[in-house]
Amino acid sequence: MSKIEYDNFPKFLVSAGIVLFALPIVIVHFFLQENSVLLISEQELSQLSSTASQVIIAKQNLCLWLTNNIWILSIVCILCGVVLLILGCKMWYSRQKKTDAKQDLDLQTAEAQYKKMTMEEKDEKIANEVLALERPNMIEGSPDDGRELSVEEIQMRQAAVRKENRLIYSQITQRYKAVEKAVSDRIKEELGAKYEVQDNIKINNLEYDLIAISKNPDLHDYIFEIKYSFSKNSWNSSTFHYIPQHMADQATNYKASTGRKAAAILLVVTLEDQVTQIESMLIRRMQKLNPAMTIRVIAENKIGLLNAENIL
Repeated sequence: MSKIEYDNFPKFLVSAGIVLFALPIVIVHFFLQENSVLLISEQELSQLSSTASQVIIAKQNLCLWLTNNIWILSIVCILCGVVLLILGCKMWYSRQKKTDAKQDLDLQTAEAQYKKMTMEEKDEKIANEVLALERPNMIEGSPDDGRELSVEEIQMRQAAVRKENRLIYSQITQRYKAVEKAVSDRIKEELGAKYEVQDNIKINNLEYDLIAISKNPDLHDYIFEIKYSFSKNSWNSSTFHYIPQHMADQATNYKASTGRKAAAILLVVTLEDQVTQIESMLIRRMQKLNPAMTIRVIAENKIGLLNAENIL
């Protein structure tokens, strides 16, 4: 402890105890360094002024008294130091227990708000997001070649379309899961030193892709909504309105449940040749609906380059 703590009484007692422990050593060291007064002879002393000689004699008497009583002084200082240390530590420990108990209660309360999504819930969430974004890209039918089809031909073509759509849906879903996991892992790696990062959780039954909880109470948290957009044509009017409102609800729900502020970040991953178009489109269509939301659009092959600066 480099200095006496005045803002906290238990800390003050501990500081004072340490000072008393060190006091005998400091006194001895000081007088060993300032021992010139002991080497002045009576002849030299008689040549000094009355005031100077009185000061030197007083110093010599003090040194003599300290020399004769240094052990008593040391024992008294050490005993007083021990008493103050024990008293301060007991008071400090008692106060710290209350502080720890409060922090534990706050942590338990916060953790009670967080509920990890089950695998089924995660799959359902991704399935809904894929359907919402990629439905326009599904095959709706076969080209009309101008001739009338028989019932059997219509049924065959419908079956072929359904099969192709299932294949497209399956492939996009797999890529969606892989991208979301890659982004989540990268954010955890980059922000893990300063934030506790949790993914796929529910707070009051509202789903969150990822939350970064600041370890510094003076900083706010971050809420991430991760989207994978395979095509710029995937976005529609319903999605443009739903996402900003959804993220505003997430931020409000998070603050109400945890008492902590959080900034919302929409992180969209897409193909490299569509980054600029999608980013411009999303900012133009969504930013005015939720000005507090930050929009990030990155290329799928650039996920590994994400860092704290371009994430936040």
